Amino acid sequence: MRKFAKRGITVGLATLIGLGSTAAWAAWTATGTGSGQAKAGQALRISTVATTGAGTTLFPGGAGDLLVNVKNPNPFPIRVNTVVPGTSITADGAHAGAGCSGAATGVTAEEFVTVDWTVGPDSAAQFTVPGAVRMGNGSVNACQGAVFSVPVVLVATSA
Repeated sequence: MRKFAKRGITVGLATLIGLGSTAAWAAWTATGTGSGQAKAGQALRISTVATTGAGTTLFPGGAGDLLVNVKNPNPFPIRVNTVVPGTSITADGAHAGAGCSGAATGVTAEEFVTVDWTVGPDSAAQFTVPGAVRMGNGSVNACQGAVFSVPVVLVATSA
């Protein structure tokens, strides 16, 4: 009798296991289609102030560094890869008022400079373009000691 009891328990367990796996196999599945949404932000305009470098002394016939301060108001880092200086280079107010203005400054800048500058999100950084500013021999005496502002256009991408 014990033999039959063990055999009955074994058969009963096998049947339960089989039914349990069948129940799991019979579970329903469902699929569906649709769409989600994500909204892209807008890049904010970076700003800059460019002047002749603080450690650079321009003189007629010489070259100096261009100091560029870049402010990135975006919530992501940017990489500046091109600096395009403008032609309307101006002297600081005191020197401009004394006659160092327009063509009389004799100051020019390189036309196109390739750089690789990274500015973090919502931050500012300062960079130098070595030898990018020149003072010609036609610069007037009123320009001695002036700090020159160079308008620039920066080309940047998200980093």
